[in-house]
Formats: sequence, structure tokens, C-alpha cells
Amino acid sequence: MSYHFALAQLALGMQAFIVGATVDAQKTKANPLPIQATVSFGWRAREMILNQGPGGANRIVVIPGDPQSGSAGQFTRGHQVSSNPRTLLTWHKLATLSVWGVDTTGLQDEAKQAAATETLVELAVQALHNAIDPATGDLLGVANITWGSPRWGAPANTNQYFGRELLIPFTQRGPLFDQAFAVTTTAKAVINRDPTITTPFPKGDIP
Repeated sequence: MSYHFALAQLALGMQAFIVGATVDAQKTKANPLPIQATVSFGWRAREMILNQGPGGANRIVVIPGDPQSGSAGQFTRGHQVSSNPRTLLTWHKLATLSVWGVDTTGLQDEAKQAAATETLVELAVQALHNAIDPATGDLLGVANITWGSPRWGAPANTNQYFGRELLIPFTQRGPLFDQAFAVTTTAKAVINRDPTITTPFPKGDIP
């Protein structure tokens, strides 16, 4: 069966949610998004200096694992062993959201930068909670997500003059499947029970 890396799909689903919410707000002219941002995936995206496009330097990055320890989460035994294909393991996939918010009206004003980051955190949580896999239509957030304890990014980050960063660890649960096995059916023998049909005995046999 084909496999989609769920965290990469999660980033795409989050971006689609933000784009959709923006379009809806423009159509209804009500409840506009308080902030715009782009969503990226990967290990290198966090270090890139980005201040162009929707939201300027505002961005959300889905990073696999823990950037400090390198931990990728843990495996537990699957429970749906009677399904086809059966679930061998459940991967409690550790990941980190890098939420980078900026207020360009006062780049040296730390209060404004913190406020912009907190506003973007709310949008990031909404996007992750409502993310849908664009390839399969499956829900990737909601009950599949367990949140960790957020922490502020180090001030020495290369983007420190463009806002502030909050790092939010979370765990996404997903199955690892066995190979699907072929399903075979056995044809049942048909027994004729019509009493009008008789079978003659060979000579010398006694009925």
C-alpha cells in the first residue's frame, strides 16, 4: 500500500486550512484572520530567512522530531491485529512546531513581537487541529495529536531581528501496517437431496 509521510501531509493540510480561512474571510468580509503566515515542512526550513510572501516573516514550520535531542517518538504495539492489513505498530511520532511571529510596526519592541507570536500560535493550533490530508481526505489533527510544553526559541536564531519564535512539541499518532494478505474463498460442495433421483447399484451389490 502507498505510504504518505503524515507530518509532511500535516504541513500541507495546515497551509490549506489557512488559505481556505483567508478566502472565506475575504468572501464574507467578516472575522478576518488577525495574521497571515506560510506553513513549511522540514529540518532546514526553520533556519531560512524568510520575509516575503503572505504574512511576511510570519511562518509556521513542522519539524520532525525534537530539534535538541533528535528523538522521533516511540513505538507501541498495534491493536487492530484482525484487520487487513493489520496494524503492527502505532508510531507516536514526535514533532515540533516552530511558530515565528513578527510585528513590522515595531521590530525592536519586544512586547509587539511577543504579541504577534501569540496571535500566530492560536492560528497554528487551529490549523493543526483542523488539518486534512490533501491526498486521502483523512483527518490528521483532532484526536491524533497530543500537545507538549512550549518554549521560546533561542535569541541567537538567525531571524532574531524579525520577531520571536515559540517552539511547540507535539505527538501525532499513526499506524504502521503489515503487508496485506490475499483473501481466498472456498466453494462449498452441492449435495443433491432430490428423492426422485436414484442411483443404480452395480451387480452383486446389496442396497
